[in-house]
Amino acid sequence: MKRLRDLCNFKNGLWTGSKLPLLKMRVLRNTDFTLDGYLTFENVAEIEVEESQYLERRVEPNDILLEKSGGSPSQAIGRVAFYTGNSNEFSFGNFIARIRPVDTKQLLPKYLWACLNDFYQQGGTVSLQGGMRILNLDFEGYKNIKIPLPPKSVQEQIIEEITDIEQKDKTGQAKLIELKNQLTHLFSDLNYPSEKLGNLAEFKNGLNYNEDSTGDLVTVVGVKDFLENFSPNLDNLEDVRIDGKLKESYKLQPEDILVVRSNGSANLVGRFIYIDKVLKDLSYSGFTIRIRTNSEKVNPKYLCYCLRTESVRNAITKDPQGANIKSVNQTMLSSIKIPLPDINEQLTIMNRAEELERQISAIKRELDNVNNEKELVLRKHLE
Repeated sequence: MKRLRDLCNFKNGLWTGSKLPLLKMRVLRNTDFTLDGYLTFENVAEIEVEESQYLERRVEPNDILLEKSGGSPSQAIGRVAFYTGNSNEFSFGNFIARIRPVDTKQLLPKYLWACLNDFYQQGGTVSLQGGMRILNLDFEGYKNIKIPLPPKSVQEQIIEEITDIEQKDKTGQAKLIELKNQLTHLFSDLNYPSEKLGNLAEFKNGLNYNEDSTGDLVTVVGVKDFLENFSPNLDNLEDVRIDGKLKESYKLQPEDILVVRSNGSANLVGRFIYIDKVLKDLSYSGFTIRIRTNSEKVNPKYLCYCLRTESVRNAITKDPQGANIKSVNQTMLSSIKIPLPDINEQLTIMNRAEELERQISAIKRELDNVNNEKELVLRKHLE
């Protein structure tokens, strides 16, 4: 075991330049880091930098980039990213540090990245972070991390096995995209006579409450429970204090549908979620609207799938010029047109959708285990 500082060279990132000559360069930031320890190049920033500073901070293949500042309350600082691109295309910003092994015959860069990525995934950087609004990494403390230094052949074996896991992950991600596309097209391509939602369901805005409320303590589905979920996770719901008693009319029932009415983030407005089960009295926040079917022409779950299509979301959240609309109301919901085959055909379509959902869930479980598989590779060879 050797300290990281005894094995590597380090370089802090660039600031915007002030001394001529200046170069306009693409600069990697922590927002370009991916969750799996690599980089995305879709939104790389361009800034003017001093030529002399850039020449010392070029990113080369096999470089490791370390996030020194940033993070969030839910995401620790200290992510690492392995660079697999070309030479002389990028530099890196001031929230980033570059790590390079001094002797790549003794310490292979990707093996080092695997160790540092595992250190982060296991929560090793949590004790090294400080700050309030922006988290900062104790860089000197980070340099004292102990790195196992097995023979080069063992490092190569570890890299090979981790690369196999990553290839499996890549295949799984591609399959996941394919299945999600199939699910999307299953409902967006329906060609049946349509009926307005207002003729199939009734609507009710959610509960309003504030920190001064002194009534019942009620479990509610809020905007944060939507995300990409089809149904809310009942274990993660929030309890809030409301004014007075919870009225029956505000209690959710199985097969209800909720939509985000308004939110600070336009990205969340117009999202729909399906209430598949209710274990106790459950309500919903004032930033949402409840949709409850009152017609036997439509299956509630089929209806929710239809409402979650991109075409419906765009219809209620985009104005004719394509700009985002910041709130949705009951009148807008009433006018949504729902393709309406007979009820048996709805069930057939829905069964296909549920089968796709099961396949998607199975692949997600496999992908969620990727970091554990990488950890097991390291433990197998190093312990």
